[in-house]
Order: sequence, then structure tokens, then C-alpha cells
Amino acid sequence: MHQPHISHYVRIHEGRVLSDGRLFYEAQTAGLPEFLQGLYRHLGMPYPKFFKMDALCKASLLATEILLRQSGRTELPENTSVILSNASSSLDTDLRHQASIAGEGNFFPSPSVFVYTLPNITVGEICIKYGLKGENGFYVFPRFNAGFLATYIGGLFEDGKTELCIGGWVEVFENTADILLFLTEAKEKGIPFEPEELNKIFAPNETTWKSRN
Repeated sequence: MHQPHISHYVRIHEGRVLSDGRLFYEAQTAGLPEFLQGLYRHLGMPYPKFFKMDALCKASLLATEILLRQSGRTELPENTSVILSNASSSLDTDLRHQASIAGEGNFFPSPSVFVYTLPNITVGEICIKYGLKGENGFYVFPRFNAGFLATYIGGLFEDGKTELCIGGWVEVFENTADILLFLTEAKEKGIPFEPEELNKIFAPNETTWKSRN
């Protein structure tokens, strides 16, 4: 079996979307909700459930859709894995839920908000949309952890548990989104699946970001 390589990746940062290093979409809007709705319309993605999701799920699902379109695939193997991570877990939605139950005179909990107070719901939404039944998980780290992703996902390929893996970093908090999703496959071509290469494509510094446009 070939060593796993990154065949495609999507980066969302500061109101811009890069697909395999090229500018895919840009919208300097007042806030994240408007940006995500604009990207949804740009994709022409007929998925009404999108509007019920929290921002973390919306951003992650849109990045996944771009990733798969770039790959040219119409279907994915059922054993495709989804391994995601971030720093704030579901805190963005947790705070909204907390605000709805903050006091006796302001106790209006919303089931549609509460359901998204676990980060692994994001993984579930992706699996439901694309019919995936492979290994999945959501992990929380203080910062992007390329070493963990390379080791964990690499192990799935070594153990023969997956043919493809959607992996990465999906941080959404306080009206900002910082996303890197990548598609890993056991094939000869692509970006070597190593921590150093993951850090390069994550590249949050402004110099590297501009150079990829």
C-alpha cells in the first residue's frame, strides 16, 4: 500500500477561502453568519438543514463540500474517516445556550441550540451528509496539532481501517472561523502526509497567506 498523501485541502481564514492554495471565495462582510451564508450560496449547495446548524457545523460542512468538489468525487467509500480538532470545542454555541438559561426571568432554552453543545455533532453532520461510516473523532488542543493529526490518521491507514480521511482543524469562536480541512489518501501523488507539511498549509502568518493567493 502506498504511503498516505494529502490530495486536496481547504483553508478558511480572515474572510477568504483557499482551495489547494488558490483563492476560491472572498467576502469581507460584517460577520461570520453573513460570510457563511454567502459561501453557501456561492456553492449552490441545496441542503436546507444547513440553516438549522450552528456556525461550527456550517463552516465545517462548507469546507468539506469544497474539499470533495475539488477531488472530483461524487461518492466516498463508506469507511472514509473524519478526524477533526479545534481549541474551543463547542464553546461558541455553549455560550449561546448559557445565555438562554441565565436567569429565572430569562429561561428560554432552545433545543435547536442545545443539540450543538457537543463538538462531535460536527463530525456527525458531515457523516450524515456524505453517508460516511468510518472511524471518526473530535479532539481539543490549545492550538493546531499537526503531530497528533499525522500520527492518528496515519495509524488508521497503517491498520487498514480507512481508504480516505477528512481531517483537520475547525476553530469557530466569537464571529471568526479558522479552518483547515484536508483529504488524505493512500496514493503516490500529493503533499507528503507529515507534520511539517501540515504546518505549511495551515500557515496562519500573513506573509504565507498572501503568497498563496
